[in-house]
Order: sequence, then structure tokens, then C-alpha cells
Amino acid sequence: MSNKQYSTIAPFYDDIAIVSVNIADPKSPDKPRTFYGAINKEGIEVVPPIYNILWLFNEKKAGVCKNDKWGFIDADGKIIAECKYNEIWHFSNGMARVKVKSKWGYINAEGEEVISSKYDTAFDFKNGTAIVKQNNYYGLIDKQGNVLLPFEYEMIEPSINGVRKVKKDGKYLLLHC
Repeated sequence: MSNKQYSTIAPFYDDIAIVSVNIADPKSPDKPRTFYGAINKEGIEVVPPIYNILWLFNEKKAGVCKNDKWGFIDADGKIIAECKYNEIWHFSNGMARVKVKSKWGYINAEGEEVISSKYDTAFDFKNGTAIVKQNNYYGLIDKQGNVLLPFEYEMIEPSINGVRKVKKDGKYLLLHC
């Protein structure tokens, strides 16, 4: 067990607990700055408290924010993706959404940008596919960025038992995909 003291220790989730420390801010002495890290069940600090925000781990990775930019770390504190994104979303199906300026793309579990940031809106990967929006229309892509459904739909819903509800030209259709 570590004898290090923290301002807070959150409940353990997947054997990791998020911790925080408050550090006096020389510019505002009455408002300390809070930084977040993580410890394992043995109390060993696996992520030093250096992040402005630290999300819960999902697929053994957590989103982190430092200096208003976002990235990802693994459960050992190793940087998967540098804090360089405007926004991020958690990992799902081994992929995470990342936003560069105003466009969304995806990184894989190794932090590699595998689908460039070119979409206006992007959703989580589920069963190897993701719904994305480009130029006011939705389409469907795979993990390599290949277009499975063209960008011609006003709406695409997630697949339920291999069937998707879509809207095209104001009419609803069911697609088997």
C-alpha cells in the first residue's frame, strides 16, 4: 500500500480508482487546481495526478484532458493518444471517436488515426460498423473507413438483429445490414 495522500479517491471500477489532488494556484490562492490520476487495488499509483480530467476506463483505456486538449491512456498510465484532440469519446469495438477542429474521425486501440477526421457527426462502432454524417446526410462505414451505406440518408438507426431503420427522401425504410 502506498502512503500517498489524495484529496479524493473514487470507488474502484475494473480494479482502478480515480484519485485527485488539490494544488494551490499562485494566480488564485483561494481556488486550488484539481488534478486527476489513478491507483490500483494495491494503492499503487498507475496514473500520476497530472490531468485536468480523467474518465473511467473503458476497454482498458481512459480519456484524459490536459490543457484543454484530449487524449487517451491505458490502465498502466501509458499514453495511447497524445492530448491533441478538441473532443473525444470512449472506446467501443476497439475504436474511439476523436474530433479535430470541427470534424470527427476514429483512432484504433493503439492510438493510430485509422479514419481521418472528415465527418460532421460520428457515432460509436457497434458490430464493426459506425453511423457517420457528412454534408447533411448519414452513411455507414466499417473500421477501415469503407462506405457500406452511401451518404444519402436523412437518418440511420443502429442495427437491431441485422435490420436498420433509415429515412430517405422523407420516407422510412428497413435495410438488412
